[in-house]
Amino acid sequence: MSQARIPIEICEHILDHLWDNTQALLSCSLTCRAWVTTTRVHIFRTIKLSGDRRCVQLDQLLTSSATASTTIADCIRELTIEGVIPGFDDVPDEDQTDQPGQSRPHSALQWIPKLLPRMRLVEELRLSCLHWDEVLEDQEIVNTLRTFSSNVKALHLLSVTFHDSREIIDLILFYPRVSKLGLSLIAWWNDAPDTGAPRPGNDELDVLNIQELHRAPHATLRRFPVIVTLISKIHSLRMRSIVIDLGFFTVDEISLDFFDWTQLDRVLTSLSERLPALVVSFSFKFLMQQDEVLPDVAQQLSSYIRGALDTGLRAKHICGGAVSGRSGYRVPDKVVWLA
Repeated sequence: MSQARIPIEICEHILDHLWDNTQALLSCSLTCRAWVTTTRVHIFRTIKLSGDRRCVQLDQLLTSSATASTTIADCIRELTIEGVIPGFDDVPDEDQTDQPGQSRPHSALQWIPKLLPRMRLVEELRLSCLHWDEVLEDQEIVNTLRTFSSNVKALHLLSVTFHDSREIIDLILFYPRVSKLGLSLIAWWNDAPDTGAPRPGNDELDVLNIQELHRAPHATLRRFPVIVTLISKIHSLRMRSIVIDLGFFTVDEISLDFFDWTQLDRVLTSLSERLPALVVSFSFKFLMQQDEVLPDVAQQLSSYIRGALDTGLRAKHICGGAVSGRSGYRVPDKVVWLA
């Protein structure tokens, strides 16, 4: 009598449930050759380029698996490229030399032309802690970022600084198939003038999440001109959600003067007429004292985008935050639909 065996489909289903348990997946990959393909897909789905040592290791893995039936490069779906963390430029990390006083090089950037062309199936790209001016200094890096994968559908920019607001839009347009765009802690030093020249848009975008955009220096200027520009470039008929998260305020400093509200109302009116399913969310977070309550800005917001609301735009105000102090606590979000 032949020995009973569990069908490979059931084994793969079990392995899928272990997607976030790297040690278990490594053990499984060494147990059965038939499980290698599935375990590799999970182990190498998410890759982070952040230091010279990691990049060297990844290069070796990609090279050694290039002739295998399942190449590691084809398993990579989510890629993070992390540069220098602002404020820590001269602190060596574990990936760098042990020489005292050695500054942290931008090693992830220098590896981009060598590593990224092999990652043709990346679907989600995250750029973190980068000075975009330094990227633009090397045209080979720019060209590689623009062309390495035609499958990028989600783009996240976190703590990236730009020379001017136009560079942000140019970067987004590198990836015309992006359907989810996240911008968090983005800073730019100058507002680029609008030349009026037609520029290509994104036809696939359906979720735009904007968090805490800063025009530097943030301590004295709290204006967000690029948000209106970004929204005005939306051409996708699939757009269904725009979330504008403006970060933390104190109750006594709340002010809504950071937009050209007339222009924003005009842009949202145009979008609402073309995209009846669109929902726009304005999110505020507050740091409060024990005796303070969440301010109500819903009525003021409604008056600022009255034209868009009259066309049927669905918009909501999300307000939450935290109470400071030793016995501080989180204040749950309060959602108010604007009318």
